[in-house]
Amino acid sequence: MSKSIKTLEKNFKSKASLELSVTELKEENRALKETVTKLLAEVERLNGLDKKALPIDLSLEQQILEMQIAMLHQESMNRVLTLDETRKLDLHIKNKRLLEDKSTLNAEYTTLPTEISDAELMRIAENANTEEEKPKKSKRTKS
Repeated sequence: MSKSIKTLEKNFKSKASLELSVTELKEENRALKETVTKLLAEVERLNGLDKKALPIDLSLEQQILEMQIAMLHQESMNRVLTLDETRKLDLHIKNKRLLEDKSTLNAEYTTLPTEISDAELMRIAENANTEEEKPKKSKRTKS
């Protein structure tokens, strides 16, 4: 019987030590989860900063253009830009596009045809005038 008591005591001690180990591991696991959560939040914050910050590989010329464009954009949020400021902004944007090897043309705007004869322009103007002079017909309904 003393053998079985010693065996039970060993089993009890090993079970108690296992339970203690499990408790310690659970605590360590919880602490690690908190650390991972904090690190993920920090990574997200740094990713957000990276998108807002100027890239480091920009030349000094590009950095100056970016700052000037940002300043003029901020000014335009507070008030209407003067003609001179608008021209500066346009030049800065064109210079930025040139430095990035992009086209300086604005694709959103369509250009008017330049090869229209004077006679064609007169015909268009006359058609516009005759359309304005025509009286508009009112529609009458039968009662």
